Amino acid sequence: MSDQAENEVKEKIVYVERPAKKGQGLWWKIPLGLIILIVVASAVSSGKKDEPKLASDNQSQTSTSTTPEPKKDFKTGDLVDFQGKQFKVTNVKRNATSSNSFSKPKTGNEYVVVSVEITNNSDKELPYNAFYFKLQDSTGDQKSTAFAVGVTDNDLSSGTLAQKGVKKADLVFEVPKRDEGLKLIYDDSFWSKDRIEVIL
Repeated sequence: MSDQAENEVKEKIVYVERPAKKGQGLWWKIPLGLIILIVVASAVSSGKKDEPKLASDNQSQTSTSTTPEPKKDFKTGDLVDFQGKQFKVTNVKRNATSSNSFSKPKTGNEYVVVSVEITNNSDKELPYNAFYFKLQDSTGDQKSTAFAVGVTDNDLSSGTLAQKGVKKADLVFEVPKRDEGLKLIYDDSFWSKDRIEVIL
């Protein structure tokens, strides 16, 4: 074939773009849609959870037709209804000492032992953990539990409560001596902004 004939053939060739197959290019939208759906569902679910409410002692482990009013400022001894559980600070011991001579608070500080009681009134198992708790002092500094040996023999560790299960344990914190602005914070939910705050 001569060069002239070859050029004429090339000029007559028409390139046609092949149409995309049905559904091609949409595969990435499916997992993205699922992720968005999960996030929205979680947000809606957390928004429907009950706010902390003050309950009476005779409501413990029983249902009631009277709905307590939401409350934010709780104190020692208050029984709090919160997202399928009941929570109460039963005792606070200031200036607690350790039976271990090597376990002492820093100069100017003291150990505080907070005794708590958690009841699972939900229809599923309830996890508990010392890391859900912080103690806030009068300056707003929020501290996790202290590594203090020999202060109590009933430290709250971690575990799970069955339905109607009850956990009574102690939390040990190290705070400035004679600080009168202590507040216990209980927050066991990543999604919810609600939490229990108890003025000690």
